[in-house]
Amino acid sequence: MKRLLLISLILCILSDASARSRNPEVGIVSSPRSAGIAMQIGGGYENISLLRVYADLYKVLDGHCTSPGYKADYHILFPLFDRKCKEDISYRITAGPGAAAGYARDTGKSCGIVAGVSAMASMDFSLRSFSVSLGFSAVLGCHLGFATRHENTLEWYKNGLTKAWIPEITIKYRF
Repeated sequence: MKRLLLISLILCILSDASARSRNPEVGIVSSPRSAGIAMQIGGGYENISLLRVYADLYKVLDGHCTSPGYKADYHILFPLFDRKCKEDISYRITAGPGAAAGYARDTGKSCGIVAGVSAMASMDFSLRSFSVSLGFSAVLGCHLGFATRHENTLEWYKNGLTKAWIPEITIKYRF
């Protein structure tokens, strides 16, 4: 069901006429804290819409847990600096607000529902139809944990801020 919803969302965005005219980019996100897919619409001197769906790898890579959490976020990124080095090579710095939601672990807690506002900053290098981004993102939100069947906890999502310093690399292909 989740895969069907994700595929239909991506197809709706790609089929939109305004999205096709704004150079959509699709790629992968990779870092020690997450792995997933990213879709970006826009670029140059205009605002950029970035949608990411990824597995939250907290406590998975070090062997403490066997299954990851899952999160999605959406950001509106504003270009702060944009420079063309050559006709098909450019780089830019972007930053902007967003929202994040998912089902993931928090520091010292089991899996639970995560929701909050987020921020992202990135530096993008574009080479012809490929782009590579190095970014940082933070989430200020809540974590609803399920300790037992009748006991739930609602706390700040600590991993959203304490893990914000870990860089994320995104490699995208421009259509």
